[in-house]
Amino acid sequence: MQVSAHKGKVVLLNFWATWCEGCQKEIPTFIEFQDKYRNHDFAAIGVSMDAEGWAKVKPYLETSKINYSVVVGNDDVAKEYGLGSMPMTYLIDRDGKIAATYVGLVDKSNCENTINGCWTSKQAERERRPAIAWTEHPRESTAGMV
Repeated sequence: MQVSAHKGKVVLLNFWATWCEGCQKEIPTFIEFQDKYRNHDFAAIGVSMDAEGWAKVKPYLETSKINYSVVVGNDDVAKEYGLGSMPMTYLIDRDGKIAATYVGLVDKSNCENTINGCWTSKQAERERRPAIAWTEHPRESTAGMV
């Protein structure tokens, strides 16, 4: 699964493992986000970093209530995302840019505000009209009011 396949959506990319207590504490938050925003342009993706791979992850998924996509990562993925500890979560905006990084437990309120900001910032960008126009003068740059 490529994150780029979700371009146009806000993506919550969470690195976790079945043995990680902090990871297990925040999974219910991601389940809630997936439920709440499933009809919006949102996708949560869990990347399990269990060394045993699917042999460890499948039994865990069968007993959990995870309602979002889960993939198994490897050392290359960990290196690409700079994974140093878990849990680690990235919020990726609709343009594929990292909007926020959380090392350790996600602050639910902050994370949700960032998710909502990823949607509203695009709308605001389209509606925004510049209040200041920059004009160049021979000796200096100044801001002129429009």
